[in-house]
Amino acid sequence: MTIRAAAELVSVRSAIRGWLAEALDEADTDDVLLASGEALANALEHGAGPVALTMAWDGDTNLRVKVEDSGAWGSSSDDPTRGHGFPIMAALTENLSIGSTEGTSVELQHRFST
Repeated sequence: MTIRAAAELVSVRSAIRGWLAEALDEADTDDVLLASGEALANALEHGAGPVALTMAWDGDTNLRVKVEDSGAWGSSSDDPTRGHGFPIMAALTENLSIGSTEGTSVELQHRFST
């Protein structure tokens, strides 16, 4: 899925919720929406170009989410009201990784019991 503007996030979240609700309970769906929504918002605010979102099941209990943009990784702000997104994503996922080769990518891994 390609997202070009923050105004699209409401419809993207709705589509994700519908897809996840087929497999997850409401609490797990909310966790995935919050973590992936934070990654998308960061990419749209700080990245460049359209943002690519990929979500796929890896086995029965493992969901992988990847958010990619073409911007360069930047340092965090000194503003104490900013910079909480990565700790939130890390708290809601089993694995969070950030890459910066040709743009920036954030990969989240969610593991659920069935």
